[in-house]
Amino acid sequence: MGHSKDNKKAKIIPDLERIVPDTLAMYSRRLFQEHIDRYNFAAPYILNKTISDVACGSGYGSHILARKGAKKVIGVDYDKKTIKYAKERYPRRNISYKVGDAVDLPISSTSTDVFVSFETIEHIKKPIEFLNEAKRVLKRSGLLIISTPNKKYSIEDNPFHYKEYYLKEFNKMLSIYFRGVTFYGQRPVFQPLMFIYRFLSQILPLPFHPLLHMRPWEKLDIKKINNMDDDGYVYFIALCKK
Repeated sequence: MGHSKDNKKAKIIPDLERIVPDTLAMYSRRLFQEHIDRYNFAAPYILNKTISDVACGSGYGSHILARKGAKKVIGVDYDKKTIKYAKERYPRRNISYKVGDAVDLPISSTSTDVFVSFETIEHIKKPIEFLNEAKRVLKRSGLLIISTPNKKYSIEDNPFHYKEYYLKEFNKMLSIYFRGVTFYGQRPVFQPLMFIYRFLSQILPLPFHPLLHMRPWEKLDIKKINNMDDDGYVYFIALCKK
């Protein structure tokens, strides 16, 4: 994922951003399921296609896509140790793991059918360069599948995030570089309690913050968003045509 803006905070809650399935803390299991659900959501779009999975992390998502019908998956992450782990833990004949930066990808131009990147753009200091890279590596008929947290209902306690986005703001940025942008919302928010979560995030010590993100009463459903006012979700997932 991204580099932290606050190294002290990052040392306290590292596994909120770098999920390693073999060493999941109890509070990370629901977060892990959210990630799995996003990859399963992408699966119908990747059959017999070449996929770039950017910010692939420990490789479980690349493995899901490779196992569910992708012709080839290129998993990219900036962290060498993470890529080493991915190669050892999630190898598959149709996966190639590479070390690389999201704004300078080790992927050839117009070589990718589907560019997948979940929970990445909020980590990037120069998101426009990232979107340009996505557009560069995609084929003319390519598809970008991208997700990000919803700033409107964020607790905003994550030291790894440079910027979070409102739905209309995210749509405006994506629409500059891509066409036919379609949005889905993941994990409907129980909105009346948000002010309590935010208040608690100000008074609780940081090691307790993962508890504020668990919220088991919120379903992990993914639903299509039909208008820009329908923004009551923890995450947005966008499908964008080149």
